[in-house]
Amino acid sequence: MIDEQAGGSIHQAVAAEADAYIFGNSRAKRHYDPAILQQASGLRFFNAGADGQDLYYMRVAADLIERRHLAKLYVINLNLPDLMATPYRYERLDVFLPFIGESDVVDGILQSNIKGRLNKVKIWGLRCYRYNSRIWSIAAPLMRMKPSTVDGYVPLLDSFKEASGAP
Repeated sequence: MIDEQAGGSIHQAVAAEADAYIFGNSRAKRHYDPAILQQASGLRFFNAGADGQDLYYMRVAADLIERRHLAKLYVINLNLPDLMATPYRYERLDVFLPFIGESDVVDGILQSNIKGRLNKVKIWGLRCYRYNSRIWSIAAPLMRMKPSTVDGYVPLLDSFKEASGAP
């Protein structure tokens, strides 16, 4: 889904300069409300959870955040699958392409996992490709952003419905 793995979210997290950051996949994104945590702790939280992301995403995002601002606390929501190798885990890291050259962590993780000579030329040689490869996924959530999502929290708003014909 475009807005779930959007580069716009990582740009927000990096710029937030919060006291504490929440990392994890969709569970973190939808279950940790920064306003409630701030009220309880007095720390300003930013929810940097991202659908389908795992430890690699958290590591790169934390490194980019720390280069601009030292947070007091990181909350990491881990699930067992986050610790397992999956063939698509690196494909989801392309939201970090605009940050190539800003961090040894970004460069190391992306460089070691980009497959094919053409992709390496596009990413490392064509600076504009780093941004334009994900232009819609970066811009779309920024255009739809509502004031309630400024801290990264995306609550689930649907309700359960009774199943028809239940035994």
